[in-house]
Order: sequence, then C-alpha cells, then structure tokens
Amino acid sequence: MKNLILIATLLPWQECCFAQAAPWQNVGDYHFNEPIYVLYIDSATDQLLIAGQFRVITNGDTIYHIASWNGSKLDSLGSGINNYSGSLYLNIPNLQAICRYHNKLYVGGAFSKIGSIEQFFLYLATWDGTSWDTVSKRFNSAVLDMKVFNDTLYACGSFDSVGNMQVNGLVGFDGIDWFSLGVPNQDPNANDDNVVRSLQFYQGDLYLTGYFYDSTNHQHQIIRRHNGTWEFMPEEFDLKGGSDWSNAMCIYDDKLILSGYFLKQWGNADNNIMAWDGTQWHAMGGGMGCSSNPSIWDIFVYQGKLYAVGAFNCAGEDELPADNIAVWDGSKWCGFAGGFNNKALGAAIYHDTLYIAGGFTQIDDDSIYYIAMLTAGMTGDTCGYSVGISENYPTLICFSFNPNPSSNEMEVTTSAYGHLTITNELGELIHSFTVQNKQLKVSTSNFPSGTYFLTFQTDTTIQTKKIIIQH
Repeated sequence: MKNLILIATLLPWQECCFAQAAPWQNVGDYHFNEPIYVLYIDSATDQLLIAGQFRVITNGDTIYHIASWNGSKLDSLGSGINNYSGSLYLNIPNLQAICRYHNKLYVGGAFSKIGSIEQFFLYLATWDGTSWDTVSKRFNSAVLDMKVFNDTLYACGSFDSVGNMQVNGLVGFDGIDWFSLGVPNQDPNANDDNVVRSLQFYQGDLYLTGYFYDSTNHQHQIIRRHNGTWEFMPEEFDLKGGSDWSNAMCIYDDKLILSGYFLKQWGNADNNIMAWDGTQWHAMGGGMGCSSNPSIWDIFVYQGKLYAVGAFNCAGEDELPADNIAVWDGSKWCGFAGGFNNKALGAAIYHDTLYIAGGFTQIDDDSIYYIAMLTAGMTGDTCGYSVGISENYPTLICFSFNPNPSSNEMEVTTSAYGHLTITNELGELIHSFTVQNKQLKVSTSNFPSGTYFLTFQTDTTIQTKKIIIQH
C-alpha cells in the first residue's frame, strides 16, 4: 500500500487531492552497489550517462563508476573509471561532473585510473566514444562542475593550479589550451584555497559559488566577473548563516537560480533556493524544508518547469509533502510523495521519463538502489497555491518518521500540531497521541512485528503512512 495524503477541505481549483506516492521503479534489473552522483543527458549520442561511486554487473561484466543508458540497456564506457592498486587515498573513485565539448565527454572528480591509463590522482579525463585519455595539463585537485559557454569549456573545483598556472578554482579551455580566468584568492596567510562548487553565466557575467577569501581573510560564498573584473558579492547579497553552503545554479524565467543549504531565518531570501535578477534576490514560494537539515543538491529546467532534488520533506510556504524532489512552475511548488531513505543528489528527464539518483536504497516500501525512474506524473502529485494569492486555504503539512523499518523506537516529526493514531493491518487502534511539540518519540518495543499505519490529523488535513516493525 502506498502513502496516502487526504485533504479534508477541497476547493475546486485545488491541485492536491488524494495524491498517492509516486510509482518509482528500478532502472531495469540492474543492481547498483554504491551512490550515484551525476545524471547527464548526452544529446550527441542520445544516452543518459550515470556516474558515481558504484559498480554494477551486466551480462556477467562489471561496469565501473560510469555507465550509459539508452532507455532499455545499460552499457559501459570502455573499461570505465577506477583506481589502480597503488592508490592509497582513493578507495572509491568520486565522479562529480560530466560535460560534452568538441566531440568528447569530459568527466571530472577524483580517480586514478581511466581505461588502461594509471596515474596517482586524476581529476579530469576525456572519452571520445572509443577510448579514455588524460587532458593536456594536470589538475592538482577535484573538478566539481563544468559548463560550455561561447564555445569555451569552463571547469571549476577545489584545484588551485592547472599545469604551472595558478588558477584558484576556475580554468577555461578553448579547444587547444587551458587558460586562467584570474580568480582572486586574497587570503593574507595563504592557508585557505578557493573551493568553487558551481559556475553559471548570467546577463554577461560569470558567477561562481563556493568559498572565496578577501584580503582580511573574510570568507565569501559568491563571486562574479563583471565587465572583466572579479568582485565579491556585497555582504547584503552574499549567502548568510555561518553553516550555509551552495550547490547547483541554473537559469530559469530570466533569473539566476541558486540552490544549496541556507535558510530564510538566517537572512536569505528563501529556504535553500532563491532567484537573482542582477540586482537583488527573490523568494521562491518558501523553498524547501521540514527535515532537520533540508538542502537542495541539484536543479534543472524542463519544459518551462524547474526541478529541484536533495534532502527535504516538504516544499513551499504551504509545507506540502515533497520527498526529496519538487517542481516549480513559476508561482507554486508541486511535490512528489515517496519515502526515500536517503538524499537525492541528481536528476534528469530522458525520453519523457524522470530519473532520480543519490544515496537511497529504499523508496516507500520498495528496494530501489541509488537510481529510480518515473514514467508518469512528472509534474508532481501534490501542489501548493500560487504565491501572492491572499485567500485562506487549508494548510498542507509535513509529516515524517524514522527509521522505517523500526525496531524499538521511532521519531515522528510534523510541521503542525495535531493528533496521531497507530493502527494495525486489521484497522485495530494500537495507540493514539496528541502531538504538541511537532516532534514525538514513540516506543515500538512492545509492538509485535508487522505492518502498521500512522495517521496524523489536524483541523484541515489527514495523512496516513505505513511503517514496518521488525524485532
């Protein structure tokens, strides 16, 4: 039985009635054994590329850490990417970015073996459709993001040098040679290196997010190249919060969208996602929240909608149920129910199918290892209300619990006060509670092993979810 969300008071224009958990499926019969970080659509070959820490066996052969999917079959890229036996520090390769440029795929991260080529630490490699190769200059640390703009490949990451060039986290490639963009690192003690997590061009300027240091050793999160000159974002427009960090950027609705881990209560425009118009930040309907440390790891645009994935349980000011993935149409968020047991790190829509990848091994009650696909309902199954409408609507709540399966104790978290009941498969009442502090620990040590249903009810909303008790 799937999670069921019932909205007690229905309005004729309301989009969130009787939504069920999205029917996520395994990708073929393949069993991935470690997390997947990157999903990249290669339009040149019409394939979905999958990269991460995994190994997967197909037709008796092992695919190492990067694979191609054509909608029905998984295949390798040569002998893949791996580590050679002399690598003391990289137990598992870490692939972070893929980008096609001039008839080659560029793959970034941290690894030590590509095809038959072995080196002590490699951070960028190329695949021409037949074989792997290194690039002409050596990077000294990981590549985290890549983009092509005006026929130039840009790569950013934790590296501070490429070849003999000091580049401080960003480098360009014109198809012949690599060149520095002159990103500053003004740390007077030279103890802290830039870490550039993402890059994006917007209104003719190049924006970088990550960690950057000025001459007073003050750390900035955003820097941009404006009219050929690098400038730190003014403090009022930088990320705020102390423990905040940024992830992916993209362009949507003529604005620069920034995602990551940052909260409105810290002084930011919104929670974990916000929009920049060139002069100021704008809220995006409340962003993402509900989990203990909600965050967004990847964003992309498809057919006029913005998709966001990460580690969160609800979206929007309505706090509508949205488990690790939500979609924004420019005025409201729509969430996907599900029940992921770990975060999502990447997503893509390929051949009209939504794919999501990350560190999860279970969705709802199904064992789905690190990647899942959805062939229907790709615009979300529970939607909030358009931003700016002032009518009083019933409030959608965020209701979650963990662990599932549970043994001796579970923790229930809600975004509202209400009443919680637990019933067994026969519909018999086992226990009931009044939730007064939005967080409740429930002992399950005396519950017989089996399937139970948790129902959380407020004045306007009812949600029922399933939990397995195992002793």
